[in-house]
Amino acid sequence: MRQCFLKILWVTVLVLVLLVSSVYPAIEATIGDILQNKDRYDGEEVSVSGTVSKLKFKTSKSGNDYTTFSLIGDSGGSINVFIWGQSKLKAGQKAKVTGIYRKVKKVGRYTFYNEIEAVEIK
Repeated sequence: MRQCFLKILWVTVLVLVLLVSSVYPAIEATIGDILQNKDRYDGEEVSVSGTVSKLKFKTSKSGNDYTTFSLIGDSGGSINVFIWGQSKLKAGQKAKVTGIYRKVKKVGRYTFYNEIEAVEIK
């Protein structure tokens, strides 16, 4: 009986998350907007466009592939981007990144600044 309740609760939470994410789409912004207003965008889902630079394909110690790069805006400012998996991006390519912006992100003993953890790259 308890397992049935937990399954129903899990499905309900998942449906609510999907509904909320579709009601509140990512904030369209420029890289310049974000860099000038870091506190306002911190923790928000944003969508920004720019040119891919400093592209790196890596694998974590636990064997998970990920991609990092800088996204350079029209004004010349840049934001770091992280996404799980091996992306098919190329340096110099134009891209639109959607994900959560963090002014400061701590992962274990590492600290990252001005980073978007991407959920989608077009």
